[in-house]
Amino acid sequence: MAAEQKTAVRSLSLRAQAALACYRMGFGMAGLVGAAAVPWLSLYSRRVKEGFADYLGQVRRCAGRQVFWIHAVSMGEAMVAYGFAAELKREFADCEIVFTSTHPDVIAGMRRRGLAAQTAYFPLDTQIGMQRVFERWHPSAVFVSETDFWPEFSTQCRQRRIPLYLINGRISSKIAAFYQQCPGLSELVFSAYSLLAVQTAVDAERLVGMGVDSQRIAVLGNMKADLTIAPGSVELSAFRAWLAGRRTVVMGSLHPGEFSLLLPVIKSQAAAGRAIIVAPRNPAFAVEWQQTLSSHGVESCLRSQGFAGSPVLLLDTMG
Repeated sequence: MAAEQKTAVRSLSLRAQAALACYRMGFGMAGLVGAAAVPWLSLYSRRVKEGFADYLGQVRRCAGRQVFWIHAVSMGEAMVAYGFAAELKREFADCEIVFTSTHPDVIAGMRRRGLAAQTAYFPLDTQIGMQRVFERWHPSAVFVSETDFWPEFSTQCRQRRIPLYLINGRISSKIAAFYQQCPGLSELVFSAYSLLAVQTAVDAERLVGMGVDSQRIAVLGNMKADLTIAPGSVELSAFRAWLAGRRTVVMGSLHPGEFSLLLPVIKSQAAAGRAIIVAPRNPAFAVEWQQTLSSHGVESCLRSQGFAGSPVLLLDTMG
């Protein structure tokens, strides 16, 4: 496997070296300012409470000889990462998988699946923090799901000659515009990748426009289309009974502002006898939204509490 081979170190241009120096200086100064807010944030932020040591690179050491590091941020990216981790375990039974994310629910999802020997919050992209993580984990290969790019993270992979792969990559127009305006930073980040496997030809074109060598880009489609649920692994009878053959409206990945805008639509569709499924971007919003719906005279139920005879189903769990 390519992960077993060390990649050749690509020398950086003076422009990229300057970008790295400026990035390290800027990130370091921002870290000093942010450190003052840690005591306050620890009182209110679940991420800081649970992941403060991880942010500093204080992760447990890995004992395995073949360690694969997988990183994903959103739940959509994580679903790809979960499936990818399962395939790695099948292919390399003795491998040790470490998994990072910036989202507590994504980390919890990996822990429930039991695919990773260790889960942690993604460390701050500082030189000291990243060096500490790489020295403790010694990954044989690193995989990033879809889109989360960090200069120091890439630099450590390059300097240590660790294969770095993008899986199910997605390059938005905003990302492309940013890196086209910052060619030194683009080289710093993307020249460290051994392979960038992207979803569409448009993603590939954007990478080429950002200065990435086309020989390191592969268009492989969307891995989410390959994710399947094993027959019989999910009990659907209660859900089918709740649907009761009604026309169904699904509102997925809603932010609070979007929910407020769609509230009249939800109310009218419920009155018309349709089944409505609402999936908050953050499941923690579900309870608050249920109260809001109730105040507007709309009955609803939470997925975690079973399927009641309500027109609206709020998804307060993942997976």
